[in-house]
Amino acid sequence: MANDMVTIVDSLFPGENTTFFIAGHDRGARVAYRLALDPPRRMRGVCVMYSIPFEQFGRMRLNVNKDEETLKQHHWIFLALPPPLLEMLIGHDPEEYFRFTIDN
Repeated sequence: MANDMVTIVDSLFPGENTTFFIAGHDRGARVAYRLALDPPRRMRGVCVMYSIPFEQFGRMRLNVNKDEETLKQHHWIFLALPPPLLEMLIGHDPEEYFRFTIDN
């Protein structure tokens, strides 16, 4: 999704190598976070709102035998992974990934 954002900006301002600000809320905050990490020369600033910091996520109890709620949060850490892992996982079967995420 972060790469898609750069593609959109490039299509709006072709040939200008435009820098921009981005703000994201909740899941959009993860996209903004990823975008700020990937092509940092394009970003002028980033605002991340209402999102669990990765440091806090890392401190969550990760007992896969007892904590079903933790297992339901797998998608949060996915959004911080460097490309192309997330794209490969979702791109392999986007409809099934969507159903799995909604159902769980």
